[in-house]
Amino acid sequence: VMGTHGIRGFQRLSGSYAMKLVTSAECPFLIVQKNTEIKDISKIAIPIDLTKESLQIINIAGDMANILKAKVNVLAEKQGDEILNTRLQNRIGIVSRQYEERGIEAAINVLSTRGSYGKKIMQFVKQNDVGLIAYSYHTESLLPQFDSFAQNLITNKSALPVLIINSKLASALYF
Repeated sequence: VMGTHGIRGFQRLSGSYAMKLVTSAECPFLIVQKNTEIKDISKIAIPIDLTKESLQIINIAGDMANILKAKVNVLAEKQGDEILNTRLQNRIGIVSRQYEERGIEAAINVLSTRGSYGKKIMQFVKQNDVGLIAYSYHTESLLPQFDSFAQNLITNKSALPVLIINSKLASALYF
């Protein structure tokens, strides 16, 4: 568990301390912002994408859902291309089977293609009273601390806690 005050000053150029720790850690992190309201978490949002790495948070988030007796909302971005859409449907099928086998209540939500995925996630979270975001961090960037998508999830304006795992270092340990 780690606290963060968000991104300030020089961190806008160098990346947040929280992101630097996540990119070098082999274990999941629960990141809580300074002004996070402590409340009962009944819904967890799990954004996934077309990569297999994005699925590595699935079991950890499922364990958290069992502990908290929470409902899982898997979020995916609608794909316009038929081949990409087929790949997305395969990922969704894997997630659905995993949760069904474990008896975890899960809803699959395919978000529209308009706008940025990060903004659509935050809009969904706000509209559906989600209490925790679970995310599998992965990037091919040489400077991962500059990944604005992950950075914006960690320092979200709703001050929601984020359960995050670095999928590259965690490898197949969790999925």
